[in-house]
Formats: sequence, structure tokens, C-alpha cells
Amino acid sequence: MELQPDAINVVEPASPVLRFSADRDTDLLLADFSFYGFTVDKTSTPTSLVATATQTSDNWIGVVVQLPPQAIGEADYDWPQKLSPLSFDPTPVLSQVSGPSRLAFTFTTGDSIPLPTMTVADLIDWSKWQLNVPSAAVTGTGIVSPTEPSAIQTAIECPLALFLAPVVAGQTTVRGSFAMQIGVHSFFATRFENRTEPFVSSGNVTECWATSLSGYRTTISPQGTVTSAIVPSVAAVWASDYDSPPGSSATPQQNILYTFYQAPPQ
Repeated sequence: MELQPDAINVVEPASPVLRFSADRDTDLLLADFSFYGFTVDKTSTPTSLVATATQTSDNWIGVVVQLPPQAIGEADYDWPQKLSPLSFDPTPVLSQVSGPSRLAFTFTTGDSIPLPTMTVADLIDWSKWQLNVPSAAVTGTGIVSPTEPSAIQTAIECPLALFLAPVVAGQTTVRGSFAMQIGVHSFFATRFENRTEPFVSSGNVTECWATSLSGYRTTISPQGTVTSAIVPSVAAVWASDYDSPPGSSATPQQNILYTFYQAPPQ
């Protein structure tokens, strides 16, 4: 299959922009929040962040959460050195920290985020928020070409220089023609889940905060609705460290063999 670049559709984050930094030392939570198209509604009970911007085809209303780097890359080196004696034993290892990870969530005009406690706990309950990911991580688009994630798309750099995004459903799936006839519909949801408050064990040890990717499949039939957990899928959507072969003018998109996701079973 020949890789084709995504169609150019420039989408800018909406205004106004609210920014908050969350630093909770009890469980080492560190995150920067950017709310695009939101304002603070102090007249509501509780106080809420409300998406007041008017949504159009070329602007994006949502929340971007930037988290600390997730990976460290180490350079390899010859042992022993052939041209000069070692100055240290062993030689120091060159290393590089990845860029920060980013979770992006899409909202629409009128949506609100309540702030009942006015603490960071109100901002990290995102299990019901809709993930915004690159097109190659959305099922049903037919797009498999690598595209560098934009600043308003979810991207996790892990390992170093490889960018991953969770796979989300682009459309409802119907389980075959027979299933269609009897009205059986099956679809999946991908989301991040985590505790909102620090977790302290019986030994009085506080666990470091973390958020985890989860997946769920819901089947709707005449007999009822059943939801079950599934293993979530991720897509490798971009790599920043690819070098084209000598003399080649090919782009990374034309040379990198990307690991495309497998959508959850139907």
C-alpha cells in the first residue's frame, strides 16, 4: 500500500485560553493544563470551566494536558575504544530525555468541567473525556500514513523518538450482515483512567500518581447491553529519528515502516 499524506486541514485551538499548572508533592503529580475556548463560570454551583467559544470547522475546543517525559534513550559506544585510551572506567553513557507526553481531549460549545473541590483532583477526572488523536489512530478513516502529531493531539513519546497514540473509534461498528438484521451493534471506547486523590497503602506509603489506558467494548442487542474490558490498542504515528539512506531524497513518511495498530476484534 502506498502511503499518502493526510489532507491539509489546518485546525487552530480556540480562544480564550486558560492555563493551570498542577504540582502535588504528596504523590509526585506534575501536569500543565491548557483549556482552549474555556472561561470560568463563577455563578454556577459549583464553579465550572465552561466551553464558551463557538465551534467551527477550523477551530478546536479542548483540553491539552502535558506530562513529564516518559523515556530516556542511551547512545551505544565501542568497547574498548580503538583510537584513544579510556578516560573513565567505564565510559560515561551519552543519554537523552524524551520530550513531554501530551493528552488531548475534545470538547464542544457548552460543555463544562465542574470544580467542586477547587483542587487538582477536579482536573484529572478525565475518564469520560473524548481523546483527540492523529488521524492514523482513528479507525474508519483509512489513513495509515505517518503524520507528526500536532500540539493539540495526543502523543506519547515512548520509547525515545517514537510517538504513540491510543486507537479510538471513528465510527460505530456493526458485527456483520446477520448482526445488522437482528439489531446487534458493537463498538469500543478508549480512555485514560486514574485515581484523583493520592493513594496511601496500609503501610502508610503513598503511591506515585499515574494514569493508565483502558479499553471497553459495548454490545447492544435485543437482549440488553453488555460492556466488557478489552486490551486497548495503540498506533505508532510518527518517528523523529529516522535518517534517509545516503543519496536518498525520500521523506521519513516514504521510508519508515510504521507499526500500524490492530483494531479491537469485532
